[in-house]
Amino acid sequence: MAADDKLLVIAIADFDPKESDGLEGEETTNTAPDLSAQLSFQCCDRFEVIDKEVTWWLFVKCLKTQHQGYIPSIMTAPLRQNLTAQE
Repeated sequence: MAADDKLLVIAIADFDPKESDGLEGEETTNTAPDLSAQLSFQCCDRFEVIDKEVTWWLFVKCLKTQHQGYIPSIMTAPLRQNLTAQE
């Protein structure tokens, strides 16, 4: 896969699967992966989306830690690849 083909997202809020009080709803609970497969993250963490089929839960690789797992798509935004550190 070429670097330009990567789908990158950035976290817009903190998330801890063990304390996910704000993620209650039928779709969330019916489709949620096991807690052990979910990643904790902080606002502004960046991820590469591994599974291109975007659903409520994204399967990603954290660019900071290289850990792979699921994160809620509602807590992310697409990231332009050509952003500078100041942007």
